[in-house]
Amino acid sequence: MAGVRRRADEKLAAREKAAVLKALDMSAEEVAGLNRLAAEAKKLESTLRSARIHRPSDVWQTLHEASTDDVLMVLYGSAARVVQDRIRAFYEKYLPQSREITEEQVAATGVKPGTARFRKAHLAMIATRLNARPRKVPPPEPEAMPEPVAANGNRSKQA
Repeated sequence: MAGVRRRADEKLAAREKAAVLKALDMSAEEVAGLNRLAAEAKKLESTLRSARIHRPSDVWQTLHEASTDDVLMVLYGSAARVVQDRIRAFYEKYLPQSREITEEQVAATGVKPGTARFRKAHLAMIATRLNARPRKVPPPEPEAMPEPVAANGNRSKQA
């Protein structure tokens, strides 16, 4: 292994991988967890890359259920622009918007807190909020411009 440089996206040979695991003194449970993490990250990446994800609530639902370790592995290993953009949008836009829906707002709909119906209603309210298109604010009307005043104080006449 010494003196051999590999690109970040290349996989190690079985012998090299065993040597790394031995050098790091990893237990069998840690190795299994590492393998499971790689598999889950690959699955998450394929889900985020999917053309089935159209709405912001789809991205939110996918990443909300994923662990932080999986998301970090996808960010590290994925070169797909759409995957990186969807993760960025989740943390910058969708997660803060989803936290604006409070339990009090959901309870005000008449659903009892702590039940499965409450959770379903909460998720539905979040999806509605995320999928709503932002309102377009009409531009302000320009004010009427006063007639220009000449240096001598008289209003200039335009022909």
